[in-house]
Amino acid sequence: MIVCIQFFPLFNHKHMLPSLRIHIPEHHPRVVASARLPAGVSYRVSYSQKRSWRADDWWISMQTYDARHAYVYLIEVFTERPLQFGVECLRRDLRWLYPLSGAFSVAGAAGREALKLTADEHLRVLSGPGNHVASVQSGRHLLFAFVLDWGWTRRYARHALAYLRRPFPVPITAGIRGHLLTLANLTPQDGLVMDADIYWPIARITHLTRQLYETPAIGSETLELALAARNYITDSLRLDGIPLTIGAIAAHFGVTSGHLSRMHKKHYGQPLQAYLMRQRLNTAYRLLSEEGRSVSAVAYQLGFSDVQAFNKLFRKYFGVAPSETRRR
Repeated sequence: MIVCIQFFPLFNHKHMLPSLRIHIPEHHPRVVASARLPAGVSYRVSYSQKRSWRADDWWISMQTYDARHAYVYLIEVFTERPLQFGVECLRRDLRWLYPLSGAFSVAGAAGREALKLTADEHLRVLSGPGNHVASVQSGRHLLFAFVLDWGWTRRYARHALAYLRRPFPVPITAGIRGHLLTLANLTPQDGLVMDADIYWPIARITHLTRQLYETPAIGSETLELALAARNYITDSLRLDGIPLTIGAIAAHFGVTSGHLSRMHKKHYGQPLQAYLMRQRLNTAYRLLSEEGRSVSAVAYQLGFSDVQAFNKLFRKYFGVAPSETRRR
């Protein structure tokens, strides 16, 4: 059975043009399209445009955001049987592909496999317009992808064209996963602020990816995991992300919260929960002293449901009450 999904994101000449579409032919009458996400999606990107399609034994969701210089996709498939759907590349582009679970097989018009996307392996694909068929086996399949403005690609890839043309995959490291998590959990903002927030994790992802092609892996995997968790906490708090829990961070990296905490303590000498709490309080101090936000607003933003408990903890760390720190 071949399933095709057609998705038409809104755009105009001031925005990035969409790079790909996925299609569902009209002869599948039981397919239900919706602007809401299925209950079982792995991530809900709050600032994205959302579409989903559902049949009796499968669903597909697509979340997109059109920044001025980047087009971001999060595509997820859950199916109880092997499934195929059409993929149309709309123009020549360099596509940055980060499959986090499952596997996607993409075949050309003649039926020959042209691309294999496997969980935890990154590929950059420089390709022109054309129609393809994507296949997945039963299970869950999750793909982060983005396309960058060609002006940016040319400017920052100067003297590195060989790196961009290398077709072999490299691992999606803990550091890259951390920045993908930051990208998925950004808080919605207006206009330029939203775009700027998106560019930060994308810049870090492309930088780390380039390093994997240019230099061999160095150092301990457990150290990289602990460092990636710290970087994600820092990025999320800096970009006003959602309140963090150790369990949610660990789940994104595919480890248990106990393992992540032990690895952090092994390399940094303190539990990860203690590091997270300190960073939350440092962020609270900054928001109060530099931006003059109210104490209750800062407490709730950083995940403290009890303002009195927040006041007591803040005073313990800094020796002053939050209200005394707040800029007048």
